[in-house]
Amino acid sequence: MLKFAFLALVLLGLVSGLDVDSQNKISERLSSKLLQYNSFGLPEVSQRFQPEFAAKSAVAATNAPISCYNRSIDILPHDGTAQYGDLVESDFSSTCSDTFTFYVDNFIDEFFVIITTLDALNPRATVYNPIGGEVSSCKDYASSATQSIHLICNGKNIHGTGAYTVKLAADMNKPCIFEIRAPTKLTVDGGFVEDIRDDDVQQIILSTANQGIFRFPLENQASYLAFKVESEEFPIHPEEVHLYTNGQFDIKMDLNLR
Repeated sequence: MLKFAFLALVLLGLVSGLDVDSQNKISERLSSKLLQYNSFGLPEVSQRFQPEFAAKSAVAATNAPISCYNRSIDILPHDGTAQYGDLVESDFSSTCSDTFTFYVDNFIDEFFVIITTLDALNPRATVYNPIGGEVSSCKDYASSATQSIHLICNGKNIHGTGAYTVKLAADMNKPCIFEIRAPTKLTVDGGFVEDIRDDDVQQIILSTANQGIFRFPLENQASYLAFKVESEEFPIHPEEVHLYTNGQFDIKMDLNLR
């Protein structure tokens, strides 16, 4: 999925330079997101169910190349190395005490664990590698009593690839939200379309850092994810897409070339 060209010292220097501004921005964004999620009345993680996806259309089921309306609308890439990098995983915990799964592969070296709460106080996280060993952070940031950021350096090189887990905690059992982010020069850009032949996959481009998918699916309407992969390495090409929710459910989706 992701790969970096940064060494740990370079990355630490970059974050230190953006410390106050970047932490304030992400704190505001995650606090707003937390308020929204908290209002949804989401069930406990243990009570969540696997989502159902509609069957493929006859056109998509053939796995044959798709002819688009035209090829004049380019997909614009974003900078996956900006600020804290691209989003790897994010979720909500009503008690800030749940455990979630996220994946580290050959393209992930360093990553950030960002935990934000409104009033649980002193949010924190413990990361475990695929065999259950604790992964130590190389640097910790705390912009306030309601946000903590852990930087995990050389996770892949020391602990290997696979399914990692993150255990959330706080001084009080109140809601919190977390994100796993990693700077990367391998990016995915695109959007969801209702017509599989639609070229305008990004539609309206907003100046949002590290947001590779600009056009979101419509509720209760079948959609297709159209995307392009950018990388400095060759050859890099996707073979399949996995859709998963809350790090728990994984559904493999085949690709159609366009």
